[in-house]
Amino acid sequence: YPQVTVDFQADHIDRRIKMEDGVPQPTKAKFFVGGLAAETTEDDLRNHFEQFGELVDVAVMKDQYGVPRCFGFVQFADENLHTCKPTDEHIILDKKVDTKPLGARVLDTQSSFAAGTCDSA
Repeated sequence: YPQVTVDFQADHIDRRIKMEDGVPQPTKAKFFVGGLAAETTEDDLRNHFEQFGELVDVAVMKDQYGVPRCFGFVQFADENLHTCKPTDEHIILDKKVDTKPLGARVLDTQSSFAAGTCDSA
């Protein structure tokens, strides 16, 4: 199948996603991190995920007013050298977070991200 790349223009993280037949294909180097505590910083994300391999980018998303959106992204330097597994439990600031390869679209109606709110608990 032919591969097409879609480029999302958002902030500073590389968000190109491989597409096959119009379906996004997960990447092994870039991860969505959802359900973050509102006070989570990029340093908090970096401190957690750098234990799995070299990071080239970390982003915690905020709205236009600087209010946390409670999700972010991490990108490893090499998809073949990191040991991060989205199926493992990831705890940041005493909160379990959802980790998915970028491009994997899984809708979880129970997650704080799906509800569009930050859950400080």
